[in-house]
Amino acid sequence: MTYRDAVPPGRPERAALPLPVALPVAATGGLALDAAFPEPGIWPLAAAGLAALVVAAAGRRTIAAAGVGLLTGLTFFGPLLAWAGVYVGWIAWVPLAALEALYVAVFAAGVPWVLRAPGGAGVRAAGLAAWWVAVEALRARTPFGGFGWGRLAFSQADGPALGLAALGGAPLVSFAVALAGTALAVGVLALLRRRRAWPLVVVAALAGAAVLATGLLVPTPVAAEHGQAQVAAVQGDVPRPGLDFNA
Repeated sequence: MTYRDAVPPGRPERAALPLPVALPVAATGGLALDAAFPEPGIWPLAAAGLAALVVAAAGRRTIAAAGVGLLTGLTFFGPLLAWAGVYVGWIAWVPLAALEALYVAVFAAGVPWVLRAPGGAGVRAAGLAAWWVAVEALRARTPFGGFGWGRLAFSQADGPALGLAALGGAPLVSFAVALAGTALAVGVLALLRRRRAWPLVVVAALAGAAVLATGLLVPTPVAAEHGQAQVAAVQGDVPRPGLDFNA
């Protein structure tokens, strides 16, 4: 099946990938997102994982795209939040991972709509990246105050995009990583539509790398400073390691 770049409003759009292919691509995207975080902390996989999700969800109806995103979310947050079940068990781990995966489903549900929006490839890639950051912001605030674990920015401690945190905090870093991934996804979608679109894929990959590299341009002061600083620290304690004190 092929992906059609321009679809008149209200007209069905064909999926970029058949479902038997899209499902393993979506699952692999979630595993790639997880691998971007320690351990092993392979930070470029954050952009690659998001690109896989976008390609898997592109062109599907809203519910189908959400289902693809849910699969990505489960394979992402399942391993990422495994620590939640170390002392408490699955009763904390599984519901939390499933809840966070729903937000990835919300993002994926919007992917076909953003890809049908007016504008060129760059506009669509930026729109998808902004949509991802918006969903991250929603996840960090809802429900009960939110849970921000797993934001793309937090996978970039060793990546060049980290420098952008000085300008716009975690949201800007997440946007840069998401833009690198969505740009790559738009290039791959063009390749699925036109088999001779390899130059566009290369350009998209280079553009994504350039976006991440902009963090290196942000000045980072390293000179010694004079003066005094007061620091306060509080160390909590419990009778024994683990969560038994909750009993």
